[in-house]
Order: sequence, then C-alpha cells, then structure tokens
Amino acid sequence: MGFIMEASTSIWPISANMRIFLTTGMMGGLTTFSTFSYETLYKAFMRQPAGAVSISRHVKIYYKKMAYAHY
Repeated sequence: MGFIMEASTSIWPISANMRIFLTTGMMGGLTTFSTFSYETLYKAFMRQPAGAVSISRHVKIYYKKMAYAHY
C-alpha cells in the first residue's frame, strides 16, 4: 500500500480516486480475504471444527443477505 501511495504521487501520477481504489479497494480486499482464508484453514487443521463451521455459517448468511438485498 505504501508503494502504491508513494509511486502514485511521484512516479505514476494518477487521480486521487484511482489511488483510493487501488489502496483501500483492491489491497484492502486482498488482505481481508487472505486473513479470512488463513483463519478458516488454521481452525480446520488445528482440529477446531466448531470454529470452521461457525465461519462457514457466517459466509452462508452473508450471501443470503446479499441475494435478498439484490432483489
């Protein structure tokens, strides 16, 4: 994120909206998904099925809410 912020002001001049999109949108989504994947696999491999089931349950609820909000 720091590289993108610095490069966008000195090397590659891009708009402020594009800078925000790249840093918070793309990079933020990537780090959130990576953390989520790590925690899910950690719980599964450490024989904590309740944690992994809880996470999968939250994902299912999230997608149901998104589908309901879309229609």
